[in-house]
Amino acid sequence: MPEPYWPKKGDYPLSKLNAGGIMLVRVTCRYCKRTHNYRPDDLIQIFGDMDVDSLMTRMKCEQGHAGMMDVKAL
Repeated sequence: MPEPYWPKKGDYPLSKLNAGGIMLVRVTCRYCKRTHNYRPDDLIQIFGDMDVDSLMTRMKCEQGHAGMMDVKAL
């Protein structure tokens, strides 16, 4: 599989969201449109200090829909 054409700027871990003053991470299912808001501290306790983009594949919908979630920092 070829590499994407956009340049990789490095990882952006959840701990940087706390340091930057970001209060919430919004996670939305693409299929059922259900939205949940999480604090970055809570996600660090569950998943560890991982990259924000990696949360899209690690989190799952409550309804069991397969696929990636939309993750946005607010």
